[in-house]
Amino acid sequence: MNGPVSASTAKSASRAKLALELKPKKVLLVGDRRRARVEALAEQLRAALASRLEVTAVDLDDELDLTRASADLVLVLGGDGSILRTAHRLGENAIPLLGVNLGKLGFLATVSADEPVEKIAQRAAGPLAIESRSQLSVSLVRKGGERIAAGDALNDAVLDRGQGARLLTLGIRLDGRLAFETRGDGILVSTPTGSTAYSLAAGGPVLHPGLDVFLVTPICPHSLTNRPVVVQGSSTIEIEIQDCDDAPRLSIDGETPKAPPLRVGDRIEARRSQRSILLAVLPKDDFYTRLRNKLHFGRPAKG
Repeated sequence: MNGPVSASTAKSASRAKLALELKPKKVLLVGDRRRARVEALAEQLRAALASRLEVTAVDLDDELDLTRASADLVLVLGGDGSILRTAHRLGENAIPLLGVNLGKLGFLATVSADEPVEKIAQRAAGPLAIESRSQLSVSLVRKGGERIAAGDALNDAVLDRGQGARLLTLGIRLDGRLAFETRGDGILVSTPTGSTAYSLAAGGPVLHPGLDVFLVTPICPHSLTNRPVVVQGSSTIEIEIQDCDDAPRLSIDGETPKAPPLRVGDRIEARRSQRSILLAVLPKDDFYTRLRNKLHFGRPAKG
């Protein structure tokens, strides 16, 4: 498949969970020049890519409007956080993202920055496998029904007690019915992509990114009966703040939306977003290989 992936193709891929192949002709380089190695690597890659692809632009200062960008591939220089930020900047512009890992883990960024520049350029020229990743549409709703903030999450939405000293008491409804209540440090709702992030550290299971499900994970619950719950991808998840001593905090993919302080009676609503994110990966770099190599998943203990 040559050329950009259309929004309709992205939606079809999301529904059918098909693996698409991409041989890009135009590439956009994105990164944060404040990070070590980014500016130098961008200059080296621009030169190395010139014989293989057309580099349409290099954005190291968040200056471009990526919602209007035209390219077959966005090459992201950074870690997983850089990929999340770039995905948010793209909005509905369905251009696949290929990450060159300059971070610590790089679970989403599948190309290593420690490889020779010519090798990175060769990988970017394809062929690449394309994975369609579902997102959460998250809204913050006042007790009276007013929506005061909203955003999409590729990884997760987290509601925690912020600076409060006391535990949060939360009620969780699934498709309008009370499912359970929890008292603890908070709760998070994650996509399958986000199951290997904060949710995993909080005791949640690993989910294959192609599953049509979402994950509700209590954070340090003050009860042995509160456990992570996997729900259908078609579910509507509501989290109501029942008790708190200070303003709880909502973050969407690590970013706090601009909104008034949260209070008792407010609720978080989460459901499947209409927008998917396209990730470009190396053809042989499948999900379970990344689990073994980056999280050391399933390796027997030594000794």
